[in-house]
Amino acid sequence: MRKFILATAMCFLVSVNFLMPEKAAESDFTFNVPVALHNIPSQVSKWLVWVLLDDEYHNRVAEGITYFTVTNGEYIGTVTVAFNARPGYQAATAKTYVIWLQCCLSNSNSYNMPNVLMKIGGQYPADETKPLVQEIRGSLIAP
Repeated sequence: MRKFILATAMCFLVSVNFLMPEKAAESDFTFNVPVALHNIPSQVSKWLVWVLLDDEYHNRVAEGITYFTVTNGEYIGTVTVAFNARPGYQAATAKTYVIWLQCCLSNSNSYNMPNVLMKIGGQYPADETKPLVQEIRGSLIAP
Protein backbone atom coordinates (compact mmCIF):
# COMPACT_ATOMS: atom_id res chain seq x y z
CA MET A 1 0.00 0.00 0.00
CA ARG A 2 1.26 3.48 -0.87
CA LYS A 3 0.30 6.40 1.32
CA PHE A 4 0.33 10.04 0.28
CA ILE A 5 0.05 12.71 3.00
CA LEU A 6 -1.25 15.74 1.23
CA ALA A 7 -2.43 18.90 2.96
CA THR A 8 -4.45 20.70 5.58
CA ALA A 9 -6.89 23.44 4.74
CA MET A 10 -9.53 25.81 6.00
CA CYS A 11 -11.82 22.87 6.29
CA PHE A 12 -10.07 20.08 4.44
CA LEU A 13 -7.46 17.54 5.44
CA VAL A 14 -6.52 14.91 2.90
CA SER A 15 -4.60 11.70 3.18
CA VAL A 16 -4.85 9.18 0.39
CA ASN A 17 -4.38 5.46 0.64
CA PHE A 18 -3.94 3.86 -2.77
CA LEU A 19 -4.35 0.12 -2.69
CA MET A 20 -2.60 -1.74 -5.44
CA PRO A 21 -5.17 -3.63 -7.51
CA GLU A 22 -4.11 -7.04 -6.24
CA LYS A 23 -4.78 -5.89 -2.65
CA ALA A 24 -8.12 -4.14 -3.16
CA ALA A 25 -11.05 -6.18 -1.88
CA GLU A 26 -13.60 -5.60 -4.65
CA SER A 27 -12.40 -2.50 -6.48
CA ASP A 28 -9.31 -1.75 -8.52
CA PHE A 29 -8.75 1.44 -6.53
CA THR A 30 -9.69 2.62 -3.06
CA PHE A 31 -8.90 6.14 -1.88
CA ASN A 32 -9.60 6.93 1.79
CA VAL A 33 -9.80 10.70 2.08
CA PRO A 34 -10.05 12.16 5.59
CA VAL A 35 -12.11 15.34 5.43
CA ALA A 36 -12.55 17.94 8.16
CA LEU A 37 -15.05 20.69 7.38
CA HIS A 38 -15.90 23.35 9.95
CA ASN A 39 -18.23 26.37 10.04
CA ILE A 40 -19.90 25.47 6.75
CA PRO A 41 -23.07 27.48 6.01
CA SER A 42 -26.21 25.34 6.38
CA GLN A 43 -27.16 26.06 2.77
CA VAL A 44 -23.95 24.32 1.59
CA SER A 45 -24.67 20.82 2.85
CA LYS A 46 -24.03 18.62 -0.20
CA TRP A 47 -20.41 17.62 -0.86
CA LEU A 48 -18.43 15.10 -2.87
CA VAL A 49 -14.93 13.74 -3.29
CA TRP A 50 -14.09 12.98 -6.92
CA VAL A 51 -10.97 11.00 -7.85
CA LEU A 52 -9.63 10.79 -11.41
CA LEU A 53 -6.79 8.55 -12.59
CA ASP A 54 -4.91 8.98 -15.87
CA ASP A 55 -2.26 6.98 -17.68
CA GLU A 56 1.04 8.38 -18.94
CA TYR A 57 -0.71 9.67 -22.10
CA HIS A 58 -3.38 11.53 -20.08
CA ASN A 59 -6.10 9.02 -20.95
CA ARG A 60 -8.72 8.61 -18.23
CA VAL A 61 -8.13 5.14 -16.78
CA ALA A 62 -10.66 5.37 -13.95
CA GLU A 63 -12.73 7.73 -11.84
CA GLY A 64 -14.94 7.53 -8.80
CA ILE A 65 -17.18 9.84 -6.78
CA THR A 66 -18.52 9.57 -3.25
CA TYR A 67 -21.16 11.97 -1.97
CA PHE A 68 -21.52 13.03 1.67
CA THR A 69 -23.58 15.52 3.67
CA VAL A 70 -22.43 18.23 6.06
CA THR A 71 -24.81 18.68 8.99
CA ASN A 72 -24.73 21.46 11.57
CA GLY A 73 -21.85 23.06 9.66
CA GLU A 74 -19.41 20.24 10.44
CA TYR A 75 -18.06 17.08 8.86
CA ILE A 76 -15.18 15.10 10.27
CA GLY A 77 -14.62 11.67 8.80
CA THR A 78 -13.08 9.58 6.08
CA VAL A 79 -14.67 9.59 2.65
CA THR A 80 -13.95 6.31 0.85
CA VAL A 81 -13.92 6.43 -2.94
CA ALA A 82 -13.70 2.92 -4.41
CA PHE A 83 -13.90 2.28 -8.14
CA ASN A 84 -12.67 0.17 -11.05
CA ALA A 85 -10.74 0.87 -14.22
CA ARG A 86 -12.88 1.87 -17.18
CA PRO A 87 -13.63 -0.79 -19.79
CA GLY A 88 -10.66 -1.23 -22.10
CA TYR A 89 -8.15 0.06 -19.53
CA GLN A 90 -5.92 -1.86 -17.14
CA ALA A 91 -5.72 -0.63 -13.54
CA ALA A 92 -1.93 -0.98 -13.58
CA THR A 93 -1.64 1.70 -16.29
CA ALA A 94 -2.84 4.47 -13.95
CA LYS A 95 0.06 6.84 -13.31
CA THR A 96 -1.39 10.09 -11.93
CA TYR A 97 -4.35 11.12 -9.82
CA VAL A 98 -6.35 14.22 -9.06
CA ILE A 99 -8.71 14.52 -6.09
CA TRP A 100 -11.37 17.22 -6.07
CA LEU A 101 -13.50 18.37 -3.17
CA GLN A 102 -16.74 19.90 -4.45
CA CYS A 103 -19.96 21.20 -2.93
CA CYS A 104 -23.37 22.56 -3.86
CA LEU A 105 -26.33 24.25 -2.27
CA SER A 106 -28.84 22.05 -0.48
CA ASN A 107 -31.55 22.85 -3.06
CA SER A 108 -29.31 22.16 -6.08
CA ASN A 109 -27.46 19.35 -7.83
CA SER A 110 -24.88 21.58 -9.48
CA TYR A 111 -21.54 20.81 -7.81
CA ASN A 112 -18.57 23.14 -8.01
CA MET A 113 -15.31 23.89 -6.25
CA PRO A 114 -15.79 25.42 -2.78
CA ASN A 115 -13.97 28.63 -3.74
CA VAL A 116 -16.64 29.29 -6.38
CA LEU A 117 -19.54 28.89 -3.97
CA MET A 118 -17.96 30.13 -0.75
CA LYS A 119 -16.17 33.29 -1.85
CA ILE A 120 -14.55 35.69 0.55
CA GLY A 121 -17.04 38.49 0.94
CA GLY A 122 -19.73 36.50 -0.90
CA GLN A 123 -23.11 35.22 0.23
CA TYR A 124 -21.47 32.13 1.75
CA PRO A 125 -18.09 33.53 2.87
CA ALA A 126 -15.01 31.38 3.35
CA ASP A 127 -12.67 31.60 6.31
CA GLU A 128 -9.89 33.72 4.83
CA THR A 129 -7.53 33.01 7.75
CA LYS A 130 -6.92 29.42 6.63
CA PRO A 131 -5.86 27.99 3.28
CA LEU A 132 -8.47 26.11 1.28
CA VAL A 133 -7.29 22.90 -0.39
CA GLN A 134 -9.86 21.70 -2.89
CA GLU A 135 -7.66 19.95 -5.46
CA ILE A 136 -4.76 17.57 -4.97
CA ARG A 137 -2.63 16.13 -7.78
CA GLY A 138 -0.03 13.43 -7.50
CA SER A 139 1.72 10.41 -8.94
CA LEU A 140 0.95 6.77 -8.24
CA ILE A 141 4.52 5.89 -9.16
CA ALA A 142 6.97 5.68 -6.27
CA PRO A 143 9.94 8.08 -6.65
